[in-house]
Formats: sequence, structure tokens, C-alpha cells
Amino acid sequence: MKSAGRMPIRDLRQRPPELASGLRFAFAFAVLWALLELIASRLQGGYDVLQIEGCRFAVQLASMLAVQRWRRDAPPWRTGRPLAQGVRALLMLAIPLSFGVAVLQGASPHLAMTGLWVAPVFALLLARGWLRSKAPLLPWIAAAAGLCATVAMLEPARPPTLQASVVPLLMGLAFAGYLALTRSLRHEPAMTNLFWVGLGGLVGVLPFLPGVWVTPTLHDALVFAALGVVGFAALWLLEQALRRAPLPWIAPALYVHVACLTMVSLAVRGHLPSLRIALGLLMVGGIALALWRAAVARDLPAQQASTSAPIGAPMRLESATGPVPLDDETRP
Repeated sequence: MKSAGRMPIRDLRQRPPELASGLRFAFAFAVLWALLELIASRLQGGYDVLQIEGCRFAVQLASMLAVQRWRRDAPPWRTGRPLAQGVRALLMLAIPLSFGVAVLQGASPHLAMTGLWVAPVFALLLARGWLRSKAPLLPWIAAAAGLCATVAMLEPARPPTLQASVVPLLMGLAFAGYLALTRSLRHEPAMTNLFWVGLGGLVGVLPFLPGVWVTPTLHDALVFAALGVVGFAALWLLEQALRRAPLPWIAPALYVHVACLTMVSLAVRGHLPSLRIALGLLMVGGIALALWRAAVARDLPAQQASTSAPIGAPMRLESATGPVPLDDETRP
């Protein structure tokens, strides 16, 4: 009997190598989320962040329910872990709200963004301490190098007060918690996870919307709609990434987002990158390449074993350094 909300167990022989596939989804998420921030920037100044996020969550919910109805699957709100789903939704909402609070407290936007991108380092710590996900040295080096590259690309100003640096770090911790909970909820249906994120975010801002609401023009209403659709697609990509690969491999790959956002910003302003920014871009490119090559190398023994082992035979993967686990985590 299959348990509700859990993925069916398949024969290991039918399971394709997942690590490189997870990185592909992570890179796609990083690029699409940069597009989302570019779309959101067209609304900033004319609308409160609460209205922007509320409309994004509402359109995300509508998009998800439309897809779900077309697929005619089980109700998306059915979950075996409602508390984890609720906390994860609040963490997603906390990220943009913390950004606004940090700027109001005197932090520059680049300082706030730098605090957010401490998240991959926090995520590795959460993966090790909570998910019991043992990572090799490469993801740790990649996370540290990615943070250095982020500082080089964003060039954040020094915080005017200690308080101005705390909220950006809390924002990074919230994003790390969201990533860890997404990984821990990988056995729930993806649409269930997306439904709870959209519902929790919308319910969280709904009481404040009447006080900040500005009726959008037709053009801005279309921008709001695009923001929600792109946000839904991006979060779906992140769901897929964290279903296929352990968190320590996905978290440092997300620094590609900072590189994409930096390149778009330079292109819009018509500026060439400074030596410092160019170095940061090269570092992120090197991180992505190193993670990809390591993932392909780790997937290769699994691919060879899956094609050579007889159906039903136990799979034991070996590499030059010993057994290769399909997943480093010891708990779901």
C-alpha cells in the first residue's frame, strides 16, 4: 500500500543519476529568479512590497491550481506535515519583508543582498546538523568562494549600525531554512509544497493589504501577473532541484543567481564590469563548472551500474575512492 503524499519507491535500476540533473534545475532556477527580480524592479517605487508579494502569491496560487485542475491529481492542500509547510511558507514571506526592513534600518540594498547570500553557507550548516547530510569538501569550498564572489560583485557598503547588519543575516538564515525544509519535504508532492507556499504567503500579507493597496494600471496588472507566473515556475524548478540532489550540492550552485543579476544590471546601465566584478563573475563560473564536473563524475558509476545490473539485483556502486551513495542523507 502506498502512503499518502509520498513518492512511490522504484527499483534502483530504473532510477537515473540525479546529481547533475539537480544542478541543472538549480541553475535554471537561479536564472529565472534573476528574471523575477528584474520584473519586480518595474513595480518598486509605485507599490508597497506587501502588495507586490501579495499579488505574486495570489497569481502563483491561481497558476498552480490551474495546472493542478488540468492534471486532475489529488487535492494539493493534502499534506502529512502541515507544521513544516506553514513554517516554510512564512520563511519565504520573511525574505522580501526582511529586505524592506533592512533598507529602512539604513542598510544599503547591496548590503541587504549580501546578507541574503550568506544563505548557502547557512544551508550547508543546516544540512550537516539537521538533515544529517554529509557533504564532501567541494561544496564547502564552493559556498565560501561564492560568498567571496558575491561581496566582490555587490561591493556592499559598511553597515551604519550593528542592527543594520543583523536583519540581512536573518534574511539569509530564512532562505537557508526554506531550502532545508524544501529538501526535507521532498517526499510530498511538488504541487502540495507550492500550494502551501502560496497560501501561507498570501494569508500572511492579506491583513495588511487594505492599508497599502494601490489600484494598478492595466500595464502594471500584467506585470503583476508575469511576476506571479515566473515566481511559480522558478519555485517549481527549485523544488525539482532539491528532490534530485542533497542540499549541500544545490546551495552553492545558487550563486549563479547573483552573477546573472549582476550581468543584467550592468547591461541595463550600459556599463562594463570593473576588475573586481569581473573577478567575481569568473569565480561563480568556476564554482558552477567545478560542481557540474564533480556531479557528472559521481553520477557516472550509478549510470554504469544501472545499465549493467540485472533487474531486481541489489545495486552496489563503486568508484576509485570506494562506495558511492545515491544520497548522502541518513534521514528524509
